[in-house]
Amino acid sequence: MAWKSSKQDTTADSTTEAEYIAASEAAKEAVWMKNYIQELGVVPSIATVVIFCDNNGAIVQEPRFITVPHILR
Repeated sequence: MAWKSSKQDTTADSTTEAEYIAASEAAKEAVWMKNYIQELGVVPSIATVVIFCDNNGAIVQEPRFITVPHILR
């Protein structure tokens, strides 16, 4: 688990855009962290990186978005 607080490099026009940018940055950091942990040999293999986002607009903006009947929070 990682935690970070910082100002975004770009100014978002909406909350949806800000959430999407934040999720994208989190995904980049998570992939880097996954690769780093695997290089250290701490964990032999990490299959996937999962990012949770509860902003419906940011979820719909993802090009690979698949409609789901509900999202549990």
